[in-house]
Amino acid sequence: MSSIVFDTGPVISLATNNLLWLLGNLKERYKGDFVIPKDVQRELIEVPLEIKRFKLEALQVNREINKGNLTVVEDPRIQILEQELLSLANNCFKAKGFPVKIVQKGEMAAVAAAIVLNADAIVIDERTTRELIEDPERIIQLMSDKLKTRIEADKNCLAKIKSMIGNLKVIRSIELAMVGYDLGWFDKYLTDNKDARKDLKEAILWGIKIRGASISQEEIDKIVRMEK
Repeated sequence: MSSIVFDTGPVISLATNNLLWLLGNLKERYKGDFVIPKDVQRELIEVPLEIKRFKLEALQVNREINKGNLTVVEDPRIQILEQELLSLANNCFKAKGFPVKIVQKGEMAAVAAAIVLNADAIVIDERTTRELIEDPERIIQLMSDKLKTRIEADKNCLAKIKSMIGNLKVIRSIELAMVGYDLGWFDKYLTDNKDARKDLKEAILWGIKIRGASISQEEIDKIVRMEK
């Protein structure tokens, strides 16, 4: 069975924008499984259920699991690889001689699951993890800008990271939402305004950005301008 693995962030972005219904629609068209590893389930449901502010979203996500729109996977191979990736990634970069922690457990659980399951893609919004997959050298500049100090990278470590995760296909929650937009699933929100479609697209993009997705204003403007 084909699969796409989800990290915590994109599911939260959908939940906080009342867009979890997209999962069912997309899964039906995909004809495969939308998967979350156990550590992502913990971040999405078990932990927030103990916090009143996040309890409602946790219950809504749990319903998507019960409906089969998200499938939780437990596999010892995922846990082993997760720990290896976590240790490797968090020791590739140093500031003033000390390792810089760049990734979290849930993110590496999703990456490990995508590798073990030979998934078609991984859905992840967190910028550093996306760069680790697509262009790990760029993290040097990102961390340098963030920490305001010189960052050193272990070239052997980066080479190993590339060999392990560099072939993964990355999707953002923004891109999932735009698939739904292009298929007309958001048309129910259109107004009579002559710029209704541009307004709708902009609203979707900004809603997801504000609630955690990594997308710049320039990229949003570019996507909106593509609307005829």
